[in-house]
Amino acid sequence: MEPHELRLWEILQRAGKINHLPEDDLVFAEACLDKPPFQAQANACEILFRCSRSESARCRALDKLQQLCTYAAEEDYVVTLHTLMLYVPLSAFTNMPDLREFAFRSAGSSRWQIRTNAASVLLRITKTGDPDALELLRLLTRDSNSYVSANARNAIQRFGDSV
Repeated sequence: MEPHELRLWEILQRAGKINHLPEDDLVFAEACLDKPPFQAQANACEILFRCSRSESARCRALDKLQQLCTYAAEEDYVVTLHTLMLYVPLSAFTNMPDLREFAFRSAGSSRWQIRTNAASVLLRITKTGDPDALELLRLLTRDSNSYVSANARNAIQRFGDSV
C-alpha cells in the first residue's frame, strides 16, 4: 500500500467517527482524486462527500465519481462507489446518467456484495421518481443471495412500497 493510500484510509476512518476533519486532511483528499489506484480515488471522494464544506471540492469529487462509475465493473472498489452514491444529491442521478447506469449494471453483478449495495443506491434513484429503479429493486427481492434479497426488501419498505 502506497503512503497516500494509507493516509487516505486513516482519514476515512476518522471521517466515520466525526463530521469535521482538519483542513489539511481535506486538501490532501482532494489532491488524491487523481492518484491511482481507483480505490484511493474512491476513498478520497468519500472523504470529501462526507466532510468537505467546499462546493468546488464536492463538485470535483462528484466528477471523479462519475468517471469511476463509467469504467467500473466487478472490482473491489465498486462497493465503495455505492457508498459514495449515498452521499450525492438526488439530482445527480438525473443530471449524470452514468451514475444511474452504473447502479443498474451493478444490480446484475456476479458479486453478491455489489448487488447488495446496489439495492441501497436503487432506493435513492427510486426517490427521483424512476419507475425502472423500483422494478429492479423488486427483482432483487428474489435474488438467490439472502443478503441481496433482504437488502432489496428493506429498501422497498423504506420507500413505502409493498414487495
